[in-house]
Amino acid sequence: MYIPCHTDFHEALNQAQRLRRDFQSYIEFGNAKYERLHIVLSVNHFEPAKQDRIRAEKLFDEVFYYGEALLADVNVFEGFLVALRQNHEIFWILSANDELVEGSLATVLKEFDRQPDIQLLVANALGLSTIFIETQVLNPPKAGYWYGLISGVVYRTTNVQKYFNIAPFVSWTGWGHLAVIQSAIEGEKGLTVSTIPAEVLFIQGERDSTRDGHKYAHSFQGELILRFLFKQSKNQRRRLIREYILKNFLILHFYNKRDSKISGPLSLVSSDHYLSWSRVISESLIKSNNPLTYAVYKILKTIPFENGKNNKVLRLFKRFL
Repeated sequence: MYIPCHTDFHEALNQAQRLRRDFQSYIEFGNAKYERLHIVLSVNHFEPAKQDRIRAEKLFDEVFYYGEALLADVNVFEGFLVALRQNHEIFWILSANDELVEGSLATVLKEFDRQPDIQLLVANALGLSTIFIETQVLNPPKAGYWYGLISGVVYRTTNVQKYFNIAPFVSWTGWGHLAVIQSAIEGEKGLTVSTIPAEVLFIQGERDSTRDGHKYAHSFQGELILRFLFKQSKNQRRRLIREYILKNFLILHFYNKRDSKISGPLSLVSSDHYLSWSRVISESLIKSNNPLTYAVYKILKTIPFENGKNNKVLRLFKRFL
């Protein structure tokens, strides 16, 4: 288990407490295959009080304090390197903000125990429990399956961990976990996936749309970059760019307004313009591969469609794209 955190340090402690309690109930249930729970806490840009540090040392097997050294996404995807070092069979990156449901860890472990062939256990919002061979998670992602949420995927490392090393290379896109999964799919010719209703695992943390426009702008641009990298031909890449821009026209302005005042290279890594280079790279890809789409993009990103996000005409138009 790997829990990255920032100012949500106390939520991370609560997660660990629940995990310890759930694991104990799993052990007491009898015939437990997994006999040890190893939890790692990685703290980025937050200084907890002394008594909280003491509590963390009791709840976690390892605690790393990075000060201001890591960006948030680096802190998250560092978990894959921790997993490589530990070499345990089951690996789960758990957000401190996705509140665990009582008994969720026991549920996860029993699912892996019951189904020895599955490689990923994926939460879904549709209430479905099914097993299938997954062939792609990027183009487009399956509706309702939470591959894109770090808490939403639990890995059996046996055949997948050799792909964990890709996550740090693309952490700046915001989608290091999807790069790992898609790489494993292509390398293993598909992955056996079991889905489980998200409601039996955790309650997703609340989101603030205004803050998200600032916090996740790099992920919006990064998704295009990552999907572009996994395309095999120029025609596929051009089609991807065209479809991505047209299908997302309602939010182009929303995710671009944060970077409107970039004034120099130093601002690219500042807290005000977090990982802004993803926009520079994505726009270069659009322009070089599809100049006409780039011209349309330049116009669309100046229009604040998000102010009319509930407009029926706009919604209907988007549906037909």
